[in-house]
Amino acid sequence: MYTSITTAIGDNTAYLKRTNKQFRALLKEAKDTTVASRTSTFAQSQTARAIHACLLKHWINRTLREGLNLILSALKSPDLDTRTPIGHLVRRDPSAIAWSDSCLYAAGGFSITMKFWWYIEWPEEIRKNTLVYVRNNKEGKLISINVLEYAAIIVNYAAAYHYFHKNPDPTDPFPMVLFYADNTASESWMEKACNSSLIGRALSRLQCAMMMNNNVGLHTGHITTIKNVIADRISRIKRETNSMRGFTSILQDYPALDGCKRFQPSASLILHLTDAILQKKFIDPMLVNASILKNPGQITS
Repeated sequence: MYTSITTAIGDNTAYLKRTNKQFRALLKEAKDTTVASRTSTFAQSQTARAIHACLLKHWINRTLREGLNLILSALKSPDLDTRTPIGHLVRRDPSAIAWSDSCLYAAGGFSITMKFWWYIEWPEEIRKNTLVYVRNNKEGKLISINVLEYAAIIVNYAAAYHYFHKNPDPTDPFPMVLFYADNTASESWMEKACNSSLIGRALSRLQCAMMMNNNVGLHTGHITTIKNVIADRISRIKRETNSMRGFTSILQDYPALDGCKRFQPSASLILHLTDAILQKKFIDPMLVNASILKNPGQITS
């Protein structure tokens, strides 16, 4: 939506530059650093008003139409809670903290406060489209580490939701979880959604489906790779078949993990993740919201 609006504003600006002499003069004045600040500010406000009030018509392309239809269906739905708890909007002490990390062949995460850890190995199709095998994105097939890190935070969110769904706290009905990661792009996408990468946008749709009617809120925080060592080590367990042995080794070095049980994301959640990453599949959040919240995964050991 924002990308479409930004494009339309750019088209309006270009149209006014071509057709409106007064607009060109105001634009020049707005950018002139030699004029008084009050005059420059007035010119800036006038050009902004002219750009947004421009009557130039724009095509509603397929993606914009789809986005508008999603918003309309959400507003019309009797099942969607359109209110947001104030505790999800303000910065406050988190109810719990979780960490995650991803490498080019696997991902992992953990939470000491929620007593879980998890590990998933990326399918071969994903691994073969990472930088290990694809050196550039000329053909549009490269899967960047940014989207894999983003997917890892989404799995952490599923695990956090599962925890609070099974362990509700009457004194904290709308828990807020702080998710730490060492990838700036994925942290930003988790809070503000992605509007650039197609895979990132597909994953944002999945996150949207998970957040609707969900009493667990989220914030993200940045942590350096050095300080994210536990999640980093979990994500670098060599093979799924050695995951328990690998975690036991990590547990010996970090006894604070004692008591953490393994969270296994549900098959449907893994399928949605891989479809978004491999096929850039944009799901309808309204259609999958209930099924994802009903079965985000389970604690297995």
